[in-house]
Amino acid sequence: MVRNAALTAVALTLVAGTVLSLPATSRADDATPPPPSTVAPEPAPITDTTRTRTESAGPDLRTIGGGIVTFGISYGIGIAVASNSGHHGDRHLYVPVIGPWLDLGDRGGGCSQSGSCDKETFNRFLIAADGVFQALGVLSVISGFVFEPRREVTTTTTTATARPPIQITPVEYAHGGLGLAALGTF
Repeated sequence: MVRNAALTAVALTLVAGTVLSLPATSRADDATPPPPSTVAPEPAPITDTTRTRTESAGPDLRTIGGGIVTFGISYGIGIAVASNSGHHGDRHLYVPVIGPWLDLGDRGGGCSQSGSCDKETFNRFLIAADGVFQALGVLSVISGFVFEPRREVTTTTTTATARPPIQITPVEYAHGGLGLAALGTF
């Protein structure tokens, strides 16, 4: 077993000696200047740093716009009814948001003067719906400012780490030996 290991070591030494014919002794002043470098330096490795943060995106313009449209349509309908109605309580519809509820309070508990209870019930329903939509429109506008949407922002910073450039070039020594020279900043 020891004999096989010794034979393997001798064989590897002979192969390495024939492949790399390096001089037994060499001095730095014996070396000729290296030829121009043929090996390009390795590029510096690139490091990426990724950070994720949450930031406010400002007021929610879709919610605010939807609230303005909802309030505008329902309040516009209330103004149209107030200007064309002969009922005394309908004048309250000029007041936004609370006007429909004031109108319901002035209508009393009975039927209209014409005696049609079905028509008065339907009018009450429409007035209540108008008040609900006006309130929803105002609440939507307010919530668009209060509950601002958030978004995640990911930033990636790329940095290159500085490494000294090292060039390895073949060298021919004065007495005919060949070798390698490492040039650079250490």
